[in-house]
Amino acid sequence: MKKVLLATDGSHNSREAARLLARLSCSEALDLIVVTVLQVPYSVRRVGTTKQHEELIAAETAAAATSFEEIEQILDNTGSKLRHVMREGHCGKEICDLAAAEKAELIVTGAKGRSMIQRTLLGSTSDYVAHHAPCSVLVARSAETRDAKTNFRIAIGYQDSEAAKHALEEFRLARWKIKSDVQLVSVISLVSSFQTEIVVDTDKIERTANETLIEAKASLAQSGIEATTHLIEADHIADSLVDYVEQYGCDLLVVGENRHNILSRILMGSVSRFVLRYAPCSLWISRNQRQTDS
Repeated sequence: MKKVLLATDGSHNSREAARLLARLSCSEALDLIVVTVLQVPYSVRRVGTTKQHEELIAAETAAAATSFEEIEQILDNTGSKLRHVMREGHCGKEICDLAAAEKAELIVTGAKGRSMIQRTLLGSTSDYVAHHAPCSVLVARSAETRDAKTNFRIAIGYQDSEAAKHALEEFRLARWKIKSDVQLVSVISLVSSFQTEIVVDTDKIERTANETLIEAKASLAQSGIEATTHLIEADHIADSLVDYVEQYGCDLLVVGENRHNILSRILMGSVSRFVLRYAPCSLWISRNQRQTDS
């Protein structure tokens, strides 16, 4: 991963996103674009004077510059190359348009807090970006204070699908330097419909799922990433993933989603849409196509 776009509005959530990125770090320096979308209230745009508009933009610009300095301090030891871009307009759209123009591989944005209400509401900008981004998205949620020596806990939702394989490979090739406990989690349903006479071979389903997890574990091991595997039997994949990361106190959940056209990106997949709302931790939605080692 080389080019990353970090969205900031000077808020606590934005700083948390920067801290998450700094904590993850990467084996190679990032080309990090910090973007701030300047906001002018509708009333000023509609009936305000030119002077009022200019004064607001000047104030927003000054605040954005201060915010960028804070981001620079947070990421000071990562070796990343930072540049600041300021735009004016709809926050989510401007962020996504810039990511497309810059060919960014990842957008990092903050979300609201950890309470169920805040998670469900998310934030208008992070929600828009998660649905419309042309690349992978890392939505950072504030983490509870933990011992810095404690390993970062990462859960990767995995199954035998192209989207999951893309996510696994993107994660592997990023080569994050952070000490972490990586858990590969697969959810399978062994319940057959009572309305049919189809006999489900549960042993074969479990065996195939375990073989898929073992292959994924071996793939991560190629990059020196040790992972444990967990097979869960449940009716609903998204519910089970959320329950799992909550139960084990995970810091980050990684899920894959196929590259879509604009319409289907807006709709999102049911799993990524659900975990975006309800996961108690940060979420990485991987949309990048599979890559190869250079």
